[in-house]
Amino acid sequence: MVVHLGLPKTGTTTMKQQFFPELPGYLGKRHLADGSSYGPGDQFDHQLGFEEAHDLYLLGLPWEDALGRWLGSLDPEGPSRLVLSHVGLWSWPSPFGKYTSRQPLVQTSNSDKPRSGNHPVVAFLSGLRRLLPADVDLMTIVTLRNQSDFLGSLGAEQQTVHHPKAVSRLLESDDASLDWHGLVASLQDLVGKDNNLTLIFEDGVEQNCNRILDWLDLREIRPGFTITKSANVRNLGYGNWRGAPRPFYERFGVFRLLRSWAHSVPGLAFIAIRVNMVLASISPKIQTGFSISESERDAIRSHCNESNSALSSVLGRDLSPFGY
Repeated sequence: MVVHLGLPKTGTTTMKQQFFPELPGYLGKRHLADGSSYGPGDQFDHQLGFEEAHDLYLLGLPWEDALGRWLGSLDPEGPSRLVLSHVGLWSWPSPFGKYTSRQPLVQTSNSDKPRSGNHPVVAFLSGLRRLLPADVDLMTIVTLRNQSDFLGSLGAEQQTVHHPKAVSRLLESDDASLDWHGLVASLQDLVGKDNNLTLIFEDGVEQNCNRILDWLDLREIRPGFTITKSANVRNLGYGNWRGAPRPFYERFGVFRLLRSWAHSVPGLAFIAIRVNMVLASISPKIQTGFSISESERDAIRSHCNESNSALSSVLGRDLSPFGY
């Protein structure tokens, strides 16, 4: 069983739309050329049970039975190798809870804590490993991106507005979500070095897809891969990323404070989410974006230097020319 866990903003959507559906045993949605999925609803998405079990895990609820039921629902006469791609595996709520942020940069409430220790995906995949038959290998694929560009692109996608201290707050708290070496080392400890493929976004999505073909020994089935159109491109150059249009009222700090307070009060969080949905549907929109200054880029590289140096040793290549 091959599990691709992102990271987000590393070409994952492009790969899920154009590459993975061409592989034998892929369990996710299959897409048309315009990016839409085949057929009505999710009837062609056979990894939904896997994603639902992971959501239960992130909420701190019982999840192993759900994961076992999903495994039991798979066709035993199907392909000998199954492939999943779920960018949500990178989510890291801290502390685990329904209304805590699952991504760095975004602070949902004052109850959010800096991430520390091993990435929670490792414990989830350990549970999957326990449930798999002993003769089935668990294999993992992870694509990394230099932390500065990763945060810039992720910030444009996740942030409602650019908080001026979002990056410094992340670095000062020593948030473990930027420790790429720690993630890769934990995955290799779990599945074995030969059963983990670590890619870097800077090599290009096409090259990474072709490396996956080689790694899975699928060249005879699919000689090569070429991108027809990249998805969710946000980079505007010069350290700036384009965000999605957001409701006008979110530019006011008082609204963010009220929402943060509501999310921290039991019983109000659900109401706050519904009120926000209604307001968002009727409010004028503003264009948002995210930027990483040169001083922030230097601070990120300095903060991640030890982890990235260790990662370079593991991968056997110098990553510093790519901004790591």
